Formats: sequence, structure tokens, C-alpha cells
Amino acid sequence: MGCSQSGPRAASSKGKEVEEELCLEDLGIESPSVPGDVSLCGELDQEVVSAVASKFASWLYLNLPDDPAFYPEEIKSGGVKSVEVRHIPGPTPLPSEAQVAAAFESLGRLPRPLLIQCSSGNRAGALLLLWLAKKRGLGAEQAKELARSINLGAWASCAEGGLRDWYLSVGPLVYPSTLLTSSGMASKLGLLAPVVGDDTWRSDWDAFDTAQL
Repeated sequence: MGCSQSGPRAASSKGKEVEEELCLEDLGIESPSVPGDVSLCGELDQEVVSAVASKFASWLYLNLPDDPAFYPEEIKSGGVKSVEVRHIPGPTPLPSEAQVAAAFESLGRLPRPLLIQCSSGNRAGALLLLWLAKKRGLGAEQAKELARSINLGAWASCAEGGLRDWYLSVGPLVYPSTLLTSSGMASKLGLLAPVVGDDTWRSDWDAFDTAQL
């Protein structure tokens, strides 16, 4: 449910009106209920970046620093204290283990509220989900359940294959030998012991009915 009938492009053309009646959702910025202090977005118009920057303490950019859709000066002038670039390519080529680790380090350290930005919001959402899964000790099945429970917008892209393949390939980099397979809320709370490795991560995903994602 949006805050108004105007979408991100309509809002961006209003100049100061964007600042006066700011609705992040209408501007294309998603704020999942978990963890509650991290928002996600794709490309934003320059004036929208200027308008929303004051809402965030930090900004994590997942594209290359010379991307023309990246506006670091507007972000900083808007009051964002920490602006970092951690390149996470995808769905092809896949990010390396080092790239994922660097992005995780930033995600865990940067002050909140935090905005993660990529081209469409999909990699930002996938990165957040991977980080939450790692932090909570979740396997593929539990990560899927968590994404659905918080209505993670990027999750819908899994049905198209790209994000699903990206997540499937990156997952083992995050969990080299400690995955969970039992379902249920208990796993979200870290109450289950790690029992399996990469093969189960892949078989868990291969068992999904992507038409239901």
C-alpha cells in the first residue's frame, strides 16, 4: 500500500514537494519490517536522492562507483554520514566470495538507518536476505520463509530465474559448511543446529516450485 497515488517518477518531478510530503514507498524505496532499520532501492532520480538523503545515516551502493546513476555528492550534502561502495555484480557475472564478505562487513557495521542501493533493488534485497540468513543461521528453506514473511519485494524476481540463480550460486559462499534444513519459526531464532553443507543448499533450492515464489 502506498502513501499516495503518485509513483517515483511523478514524485521526482515535483521538486520541493518531494521533501514536503515524503513517502519512501512511493519513491521506490522499500523498508522491510526485518531488520526494520535497512531500506532498499534501485536507481533514483537525482532530485529524489537529494530529498531522501536526510532520512538515512548511511548509504551502501552496490554498483560501480562511476555509475552515472550514483550521486555521492547529493547523498553526502543531504546529511548521510557514511557512504560506501561495495560492488556486487549479478546475476551475471556472480560476485566473488571476497565481494560478498566485503558487502556483509559494511552491512553489519554501517550506522542505521541504512539504505542499500543497486540498479533495480533486487541485488540489494538479495544481499539483505543473505545477510539476515547468515546472521540467524538459516538455510535456504528458512531464508525463503523469512523473505515471504517480511514481504521482501525482491523475492518476486526469483520466479524469473535471475535472482534465484544468483542466490543459489552465492549461498554456498556464505555457508561453506553450516546450513539448516528443518523448517519452522525455531530456525529463525537460531534454535536449530547446523547439520549439512552446500549440496543440501542446492537441493533445497532445486526443490522449490518457482511458480509459487
